[in-house]
Amino acid sequence: MSKKLDFNTIMGFLLIGGIFLYFGYFGNNEPPADASISGADSTKVEETVSKNEEIASPPEAAVVLDSTQSVVQEVPQVEELYTLENELVAITFSNKGGQIKKAHLKKYKTYDSLPLYLINDNSEFNLQLQSGGIINTADQYFVASEVSKSAIKLSYTSPTGGTLHYHFELPAGEYMLNWDIRSDGMGNTVTENSGLQWEMATLRQEKNIDNERVNTHLNYRFTEDDDTDELSAGSDDEELEENVKWVAYKQQFFSSILINKSADFKKTQLISKVPAETEETVTKYLVSKVSLAEPGKDFNQNLGLYLGPNKYEKLAAFNENFEKLIPLGWGILGWINRGLIINMFNWLEGFGINYGIIILIIALVIKMILFPFTYTSYRSMAKMRVLKPEIDELNEKFKDKEPMKKQQATMELYRKAGVNPLGGCIPMLFQ
Repeated sequence: MSKKLDFNTIMGFLLIGGIFLYFGYFGNNEPPADASISGADSTKVEETVSKNEEIASPPEAAVVLDSTQSVVQEVPQVEELYTLENELVAITFSNKGGQIKKAHLKKYKTYDSLPLYLINDNSEFNLQLQSGGIINTADQYFVASEVSKSAIKLSYTSPTGGTLHYHFELPAGEYMLNWDIRSDGMGNTVTENSGLQWEMATLRQEKNIDNERVNTHLNYRFTEDDDTDELSAGSDDEELEENVKWVAYKQQFFSSILINKSADFKKTQLISKVPAETEETVTKYLVSKVSLAEPGKDFNQNLGLYLGPNKYEKLAAFNENFEKLIPLGWGILGWINRGLIINMFNWLEGFGINYGIIILIIALVIKMILFPFTYTSYRSMAKMRVLKPEIDELNEKFKDKEPMKKQQATMELYRKAGVNPLGGCIPMLFQ
């Protein structure tokens, strides 16, 4: 018996073939799952690629970028803080800009008994680099390493691949922070404008802000002749100097000093601005920009940053003329202050006595030392009052004639009475 296909079987095959033809043709007209329209956001393309590892690259039509635009997203940075401290000072650093955020002097307080900070988000250090545009290191994030209680290393890698290193070290019992600045392969980013710029709004520490403002200066020392100079304290001032060894933001009782230990600052721009009279928290706005490396060369400098009190023996111990920041007076007055007053003050301070009481005690001691001279002065003045009638008689007797005889007679009277006419002047000079 021969087999024949019936009508129903033939219709079934035709319908199945029609279905395959339909989906095969119209299905190919839809875009692939990973494609996007021309001009799509590049970040969406990246997300698609990351989610579908089988796609080697997005279609050309999917990405339209400006030639300066980067396809890779920047990873958001987070600020982190680190603290170096010893028994005298605690210094807080930020990985953003490699900045010193806070400098707390542990043994001192402000006039209203608050913790005393020389730096409290009021200071900024910045190196300006050039790499396809200006790079300010104060805005860049550094990577911290070798972190301990007394030292930290912060590093920044430039777009060109070079690395900038800040190495900070705070020795025990010191107010001087050691700061080494090194770079590797960054000479091509160093230009004439790549100096270290230090801006600081000096904070109020004392009750009398007007007096404190007058005693806040920007001081600096030259390398060659050990001479020091300062900008005007009473008005805005600006100077451009060469061969500067250190720059000091000197306040009434405290100072922040930046020194070049390895050489000097070949070029230094200095600016001092007086705040408005209504400003109650800032005494001065001070800026200095110091050169650290020649254009085209890497950084290699040993710096130091003193953050501490204006104590004569501490400043003098550095042998860098820091002590000249303290106004001790000229000539013999400076000798007396260095030899007597400062030593007496430090000795009394060791007992934990209030500074006001210390000043009162020193005044009383000086009065006691000068008492013999003062007593002689009072005694001489008393004798002069007793002799006044006799002196008046001599003036009348020799009136308008024979001045030499009048002088001789007066001196004879002084001799017989045992009076020294200069006896009242010398004690006054001592005082």
